[in-house]
Amino acid sequence: MKNLFNSFPVENGERTDALNFTKILQYIANVDGIDQTEKAGILHLITSRGWDPKLYDEALQSPIKSISDLPYNSETIGVFSNYILRDSIMVAHIEGGYSEDESNQISEIAKELNVSKQILSDIEDAVDHHVKSIKIWSSLI
Repeated sequence: MKNLFNSFPVENGERTDALNFTKILQYIANVDGIDQTEKAGILHLITSRGWDPKLYDEALQSPIKSISDLPYNSETIGVFSNYILRDSIMVAHIEGGYSEDESNQISEIAKELNVSKQILSDIEDAVDHHVKSIKIWSSLI
């Protein structure tokens, strides 16, 4: 069974794609300030995809202020939208759970991505179940 967070819609994306995706994750994490656990989580996502860890610091040099800052057309955004939301929600869970501010920010991103409330709710549920299963399993081993 594939790990929920290791699946991604491209195998050999460009460095700029990885950089932009990192910017999105930092954008979400920065809603309440990026702490060390969020930084470690984002770095883990970067390295688990085989991307250069330097992307983290590069992304901090030119942060985005909204999804519309990304240089992609609507078709490309459509392909990545559920992955963007999934990984953003996961990053939000890293530091003390999924806060209301983070939820509101992610809801705004979902609107920008033209993702319905139902799809967003399904993604939130999937991430929540995955996070809970990891916590339960961790306590058993």
